[in-house]
Amino acid sequence: MSKVKSKHSLLKDLAVIRELAAKYQERKQIKFIREESFFFKKQTKKFSNKKKKAEYEEAFQLAKELSEKKTPLQLEEVKLLVYLLNEDAEILWTRDSIIAFNTTVLPKVPHLEWPYGYKGGAARLALLGLLGEDVSKRKPRDLDIVRVGKGRIARDKKLARKYMAKDSAFGWGVEVFSSLSQYMRTRDLTINEVMLSGYKLCCSFKCIVDTVSSTLRPSEQFFSQLTDKQKSKIAAKMIRFYSEAVFDGKDATLLLPPVPKPLPPFDIVLQLDKILERGTKAGELFIETCRSMNLLPKNADKDTSLGDVVNTLLE
Repeated sequence: MSKVKSKHSLLKDLAVIRELAAKYQERKQIKFIREESFFFKKQTKKFSNKKKKAEYEEAFQLAKELSEKKTPLQLEEVKLLVYLLNEDAEILWTRDSIIAFNTTVLPKVPHLEWPYGYKGGAARLALLGLLGEDVSKRKPRDLDIVRVGKGRIARDKKLARKYMAKDSAFGWGVEVFSSLSQYMRTRDLTINEVMLSGYKLCCSFKCIVDTVSSTLRPSEQFFSQLTDKQKSKIAAKMIRFYSEAVFDGKDATLLLPPVPKPLPPFDIVLQLDKILERGTKAGELFIETCRSMNLLPKNADKDTSLGDVVNTLLE
């Protein structure tokens, strides 16, 4: 005889079913909310990247226009350019076409307080970070330390031995400048008119404009005083920077003044060795740029492979 469930039992089972159905519906709702949240985050990131790209393009166009100006750059123009890329940039002071920003410490660069600081790659990297690029995993090829002050002091040698071991072994150490203005006046390229000291980043107006626009040009006053041999050395360096920028997909501009042709093989090989750290393709781009400007020695100009060019230059 089959058992017939009582009305009470059926109602109890129905309540359980309803409870399970409600939980199932809740799970579906949670899943839906999660999916919506993921979609929203994805769309927000997409919108953020799109907005960032638009802001960069606007800043790049402004920088290109400013880089072609014949009249002196104005503070408000430079501030607008910086704020387009980093609205949180904090200006500490400005004077004599130099601007100082509050900045964060580069994770892969030892902290040095004023009057010491860094020139070259470390300073350029800090500026790129200030202008919105992610430099958290990047580090300069080497460290070049400078000091604003007078004479030589014991700490100069100590820092050189600690952070510039290779240079120190060859007699190169901390460079000393009487003032920040003197330091800026003696830079070879406008993109090198920058110094990182502690949480302070000092750079010229031209340095910011040419960094954003990827414009490679010499510092006019400094370049005009050089010998032909020194100009050739800087020309090779400029072509390497230009080739690296193009290799990175940037719309770079190379404003190379007249220099003796061809460039000395040693200058070419020195810069080629550095750019090859980025890979063979980057090295080939550097050589082709030299070739297009008729700067390769004749005996290397007809070589087709990178290896042949190097062998010829080293002969």
